[in-house]
Parts: sequence; C-alpha cells; structure tokens
Amino acid sequence: MRNKKFLLSIFLLFVYQIFIVNSTIANGRDIIPVSGLEKGTIIKPYQEEMTQVGFEYEFLVDPTTIMQTYLDSLPAGATKYPIKRQLENGTGTYISFLGNQSLAEIPKQHAAYFDENGNLIDLNTFPSNNSYHGSGDIILHQTSGNCIASWSETESGGSGECTICFDNFAAQMAPGNWSSISNLNSVASDEYSSPRLYSGQSPLGYDWIRIYHISQNITPNAEGHVCNDVRIMYIDVENTETVDLTQLLNSGNWNSVYPMQQWREKSCALKTVNFLIDEDYWYNDGCVGFMGFTQWLEGDLGNMPANPGVFFWVSEDYGETWDYANLNCQSQDTSEVLYQVENIPEFEFDGVVPDYLDVEFMGLNNSAYLWDGDYVMNFVKRYTYTDPQSNQKYYLEYFTPQAEVFWTSYDEEFKFNSVPDLPGIDSYSGQSVPWKVEDNDTTLYVVVTSSQDYPSLQRSAIDYSYFSFPRIQIWTDFTYHTLAELGYTQYSEYFERPVINFAYAYYKTIKVSSWWNVLVELTDINNPMFDFSDQTTVFPYVDNFINYTGGLKDSWEGWYQIYLYYYDDNSFGARQNQTNGGSLKYTVLRFKVRQFGVEPEVGSNINCINYPNPFSNQTEISFSTDIPFQNTSVKIYNTKGQLIKKLNTDNEITNDNQSVIWKGKDMNGDTVSNGMYFYKISFDSATYCGKLLLMR
Repeated sequence: MRNKKFLLSIFLLFVYQIFIVNSTIANGRDIIPVSGLEKGTIIKPYQEEMTQVGFEYEFLVDPTTIMQTYLDSLPAGATKYPIKRQLENGTGTYISFLGNQSLAEIPKQHAAYFDENGNLIDLNTFPSNNSYHGSGDIILHQTSGNCIASWSETESGGSGECTICFDNFAAQMAPGNWSSISNLNSVASDEYSSPRLYSGQSPLGYDWIRIYHISQNITPNAEGHVCNDVRIMYIDVENTETVDLTQLLNSGNWNSVYPMQQWREKSCALKTVNFLIDEDYWYNDGCVGFMGFTQWLEGDLGNMPANPGVFFWVSEDYGETWDYANLNCQSQDTSEVLYQVENIPEFEFDGVVPDYLDVEFMGLNNSAYLWDGDYVMNFVKRYTYTDPQSNQKYYLEYFTPQAEVFWTSYDEEFKFNSVPDLPGIDSYSGQSVPWKVEDNDTTLYVVVTSSQDYPSLQRSAIDYSYFSFPRIQIWTDFTYHTLAELGYTQYSEYFERPVINFAYAYYKTIKVSSWWNVLVELTDINNPMFDFSDQTTVFPYVDNFINYTGGLKDSWEGWYQIYLYYYDDNSFGARQNQTNGGSLKYTVLRFKVRQFGVEPEVGSNINCINYPNPFSNQTEISFSTDIPFQNTSVKIYNTKGQLIKKLNTDNEITNDNQSVIWKGKDMNGDTVSNGMYFYKISFDSATYCGKLLLMR
C-alpha cells in the first residue's frame, strides 16, 4: 500500500512539473504532424552542414557523477540557471537539483558544491517535513560567496508555497552551513510556485544589490484556466562580505508586485515567461524586463492586456512598477505567427500546397537574458499551415530548430535567428531554413530539437568582460535519433542516445546578432574528448556566465570556460515515466575561436571531403586550401584516441587538391572492425578532423 501511495505521489509530482511548464500548450495539441520528407530527393541531418574550422575545445573536468537519482524528469525545472560559480569570495561551483536516491524516497531539493578542480566537496538534502518538493533555483551573493536557494513545497492534499534558505559560506570559507528553512507564503487562495532567483542593481547604490524571487500562479482562474500570472518579490541587501542574509528568511521584509493579474482575468495565458535583468553592476539604469509568449485561451474578450505571440515588457524602476506604455507585442492583431517563409519544397497539407509557411513559437523550456541593450529569448520554432476553411493547423514534424528572438533597443523591434544558422536561405523573409532546392535536387535537412520522450531544454550563457561579446546556446538534440528511428542505419547507434549540442555566436553589433555555423556535439557518441557511448545525456543546465581566462595568441581568442551539469538517464525515454533512474553529471569545458577579422593562418582554411562515407572497402579523403601549404600528414584514430594508421601524402608546397585512400586497415595491415573512426589532417600549424564510418 505504501509503495502504491509513493508511486502515486511520484506521478503527481511528474504531472505537476509538466503542468507548470506546459499548462497552456493544450491549445496546440490538435495540430496535425506532417512528415514532408517525401518532398526531398536528398535527406540529411542539419549538422552535416556545420563546421568546427577556427574552433577548439577540451574538457577541464570530465563528466563527474554528482548523485544517482530516480527522478526521470527535469532535475531543476524550466527557465532556470541552478548552477552558479563563485566569482569574488571562493572558487567553487554550487549546483541545485531535485532528486531521490531510491524509489522509496520522495524527491527532495539538493545542493552540491564542487571545488575548482572538479572535486565534490559537499552534498546536502535540504531539511523538510514529508512534503513534496518542486524544482527550485539558486543565486550567489557574489561578494560573500554565499548561496541562496528557493524551491516549492506542497503538503499532501494541501496547497503549496515557496521556501528559502542560504548557505553561509563566508563564515568558514567552506560550504555546508545552511540556515533553517523559511516560507514565502502565497497570498489568499492563489498558489505561486516554481521559483526563480535573480540578483541585480539596487536603487540604494553600488553597496547594495536587489534580489528578486519570481514565481508563477498555478491556481486556475474563474474560467478554469491556469494562466501562470507572475509574482515578483524583491528585497535589497548589502553588497559586503559580512552581509547578514537572515533578513531574507522573513517574508515580511520582501516587497511583492503582481504585474499580470489583469492578464489572468482576461484568460491571457503565459505559455512561457522569462525575467530579464542586467547583471552588469556598473551600468545602473534600473531596467528589468519580462519576455515571453502569450495565448488568448477564450479568444478576444475585449480590452485584452497583451496581444498573442511574443512580447517584451520593461520596468524602468527596478521592477517596482510596470507601465503598459513599455509593453511591446510582436503581433499587432490576433495572430501568433512570427513570420512567413516561402514553401520552396512545395510541402503538401491534406492536398493543399500553400505558397508560404507560417513560422510559429513552439516554446517549451527556454531562457532569456538582457545584454547590452538587447533582450534575448531562446525557443523552439516550427513551420505550420492553417487551413482557412476548417481552421485546422498542420506542422512539419521533422523541422523544429532552435531559435531566438531579441528586442533591439536600437531599432525597437523584434528580430529572429535560427541557432545555429540553418543551411538554406529563404529569399522572402531573409531567414535561414532547413532546406535547399538546387537544380533538380531538393535537400531536406532534418532538425529535431525536441521529442516526445524528453522536453527541449535550452540554455544560453554570455560573457560581459570582453569586446567580442561571446555567447552560447546549449540544448538536447534528437536529429540523429530521429534519423535512426526513420531507418537510416548509419545513425542506428544514436537511437537511444540523444546529443547535447552547443552553438556559438562570436560577434555582436547593436543591430544584429549572427550565429556562426559552429556546432559542437558535446556528447557525440564517438567524441575523442570523452567517451559518451554509454550515456543518455539530456537536460543540460549551464552557468549563465562564460568565464574568460586569457588573451589573444596567434590570432586566437583566449580560452572561455563553461560550467554545466546534465542528466544521464539509465534508459532512453524519461517522458515515458520510466523509474529506473540515472545520474546527474557535472563538467567543465573550455573553448577558443579565431579572432574576428583576422586572416587565418597558413593552411587553416581547409576544404575537405571524404567519400564514400559510410564505406565498406575503402574511402578517399580529399583536401585543399586557398593558400599554399606543406608538411602534410593524415592519421586515422579509433574512438579511444589510439592511432590506427598513418597515410602517405605529398609534402611538396601546394594548394592544389590532395587525396589519400584508407582501405580500413591498421598499421600492421590487419583489417579493423566496423565502427566509427576519426581522421586528422595536419600541415604547418593547422589541423582538421573528420569522421569515418566503416560498415561491411
């Protein structure tokens, strides 16, 4: 009987988390998926057009287990950054997550602390009653190094409330000195849950910071809709090493603002919403904002507070008041369409071939940030068609790329990007698209960044400290998995192995942000940096700051460090509510790129192709550059990084095409086994790496 009650509680918790994240997605569930793949003469994964030329990375801390857990769901919920690195006092990294170490244990909120070398120093379960925890968030009071944590607690059969506590790291220069837990009670019958924490400038000056606690209302309105209106709680605290944070624990010290109550009254629901704050303390303009996506759940009721679609709303006094004159909506009518692209492949929807496709917000678990006057939000987009007679909507199920929308202060308008730029360009919108039509061939680039088994979880990180303004976006990608599911056998090993992808934007101007076609498959099965062949890697959470660690050298930018953790499921399919668990992994990696505007070094601009790939008997590796090169070598490695074969090349000075043939044999002339191999072309000071798949 006890086990039945426990399984019921796990199920309710699972539904509760999904309900918070996707409570307003129901309107889109009657959308009919359309394959569209029959329109392609060539089918490829979009990654095939990406490159890593001018980009290098390595792991500083190999993926390290934090804790085994049986919570097969988002360990820290949506739209959060529950991993924070100490910058001023201390050198470690705090991590927060929801988890349980056995099936008999109710999932609880945890905190972990890693030192700068990647050693797990402290792991705590926050004390509580037998209440059910909801995923929480953390921030650091950077001057003291103290960590502040908040999460939701719900008594069995009762309403929930947000709790808060902090770790007094500064007292002993060590983690684990957590305070007792206090409640930040919900008002009246409304239940504000799923907290997020932020810190930023304070109107009291540079010796203070303002801490924000953001939560959303999961109580249905009078019409029975969960509209997710937002509560803002804020408090100003001293920005000193000796700060007394006990004042945080008293809800009477917090101020509360409810800017979207009118939205709730009109059933204007938040499909997603992100709080944005400028964490550059030296530029104190008092601006904070919300960016998100709304839906009208009952249609136009008159005097609607916000139009459907993407919106951006800014407060100019640190979030204390919200003027509708500062609310900007991307749609000027009742449409949720972001923009249109030309239907070049001539996709067909129930017998209709429209001239244009609508590009719409798919949403899911995104994030946003305020950066140098631009307000940016990540999301997943989809291509749709709506029948004007029946109002039935269709979407292309194998084309759901990562994207971003940003509100530019310079132009005061919304702009959209794919992340990274997709292989084709739509002449109608100017946007990149996952298809090309050349001569008589239609190439369709499959791009699937969310699946029915796992929700999409997108995270960005940025760097304030350097002129190039680098930023990244990380997400779980299912493109290879989808191709394996469709029967493309060269991707069969990915069938139960989703990939965590990492895209990079190098240069930013005030008007436009562009993403290089650089895509790093952090958890590629055959990654020579780390063997991920036994990991089902999903749900990446990244520290929202990139750490810059060096200057220019030989036309390369210095190293940038990224701190993240992710969930390694024991089996594919967490959304199917399997309960055999997995483990949370912590890792640190660093990357560098070529300096923008600097001519590449001799031999670094390599044009390379290997054909056939996959191959059964032999494959030819051809390469050339735009400028002369010499001292060339081509080496073959296995997935363990072991040298298999060195291939002979012509070492005369040339920039003409060279080629070598590998017949699938090692240095002893023995035939190697089937599988993935890597080739490395080196000449002068430049290198290029590629993959080979041997299938006999």
